[in-house]
Amino acid sequence: GSRQMFRVHLSDGSFVDTTDDHLWTLHQRGAKKPKVRSTVEVAEELASPNQNRYVTLPLTSPIHWQEQSFDLHPYVLGVTLGDGNLTSGCRISNPEEQIRKEIEKYVRTKDQQSKGRCLTYRIPDAWGPLKRMGLQGKKSPEKFVPEEYLYASEEQRRDLLAGLLDTDGSVDPLGRTRFVTTSDSLKEAVEHLVRSLGGLATSRKSASYYRKDGVRHETKDAWCVNVVMDRSPFRLERHRASFKPDMKRTRNIVKIEKIDFDMARCIRVAAEDSLYVTKDCIVTHNTAKAIQLGHLPLDDQAGSYWAVASHVLRQEGILKANESIQGILYNFIMKSPPDERDEDELGRKRNKPVKADYIGALLAFYEAKDLGETEVIDPKYWAKMSL
Repeated sequence: GSRQMFRVHLSDGSFVDTTDDHLWTLHQRGAKKPKVRSTVEVAEELASPNQNRYVTLPLTSPIHWQEQSFDLHPYVLGVTLGDGNLTSGCRISNPEEQIRKEIEKYVRTKDQQSKGRCLTYRIPDAWGPLKRMGLQGKKSPEKFVPEEYLYASEEQRRDLLAGLLDTDGSVDPLGRTRFVTTSDSLKEAVEHLVRSLGGLATSRKSASYYRKDGVRHETKDAWCVNVVMDRSPFRLERHRASFKPDMKRTRNIVKIEKIDFDMARCIRVAAEDSLYVTKDCIVTHNTAKAIQLGHLPLDDQAGSYWAVASHVLRQEGILKANESIQGILYNFIMKSPPDERDEDELGRKRNKPVKADYIGALLAFYEAKDLGETEVIDPKYWAKMSL
């Protein structure tokens, strides 16, 4: 139904909208086990003086999607989106001879020219596929990655990312990888590719310009995407030599804010760790519909009882090693229409029954047993008794 929604913001600029009782698996540096907390509990954690104690999310491993059949190889598409002139045919301008050789593993190149350090050549076989994808005539700010390429196999996505980064990517002296583009769509595509391959991607927008004859010329604002991965995303050898893997950085929840009410549905996945991947490749937990604790579930929503054994509570850190509970602990949360009964001073519901109410209930009970003509179904029999 309609629920109060919360926007959960992550440190890389991504976000996901969810409900107050949705669960998150969070890590603390140095802790042996992760903690499972609700959205509201995470918000309280962020508001506490000891904030950021448990706000680090697990990262996904590379996501596996089906291999696709493409008219244009993903690496060639990446290069044409990075350094291709698509206004009349597909022409590449790039100083790297290695990139041309990589392209020629899949398609032929023609009319190679050299002007200074820059190589220029055509890829005639790419023009038809590019037109079918709707990329004909697109200039740098308008370029995009067709959606089917974003959900291809792991190797196909790595090839596409390599083509984009070999052309519009760089590695700084500290080994950090960056991708620069004036296209909002290409920025989002690179973020998606990196995250779907188990990496981290953060972006910022800044003013861009170039100088000619000592004069500064302003251009369209550009996106700079910082890329962190555990293996080199490049094919270009000089970038591969400078690249440094770095997965020490984490993806943290940094802010949770209330947004509008919206329709929501609880879901649960059949995964042993109860984790799944949602929008922007964010790793999240099952809903609170059923938190799996060992072999017994603790149900936070349904109108039913679940038994929770002592050893399960010790496993969750609720009980200490030498502590136990006697018998069975019941957890019950009732999802029902509002209770209209009056409340007493302690907030307990009271319907203020009188003697006649009890007599009526007892008569109904015995009449249902069809006892015939006996004194217990005579109201006078009960009226003689004290309440």
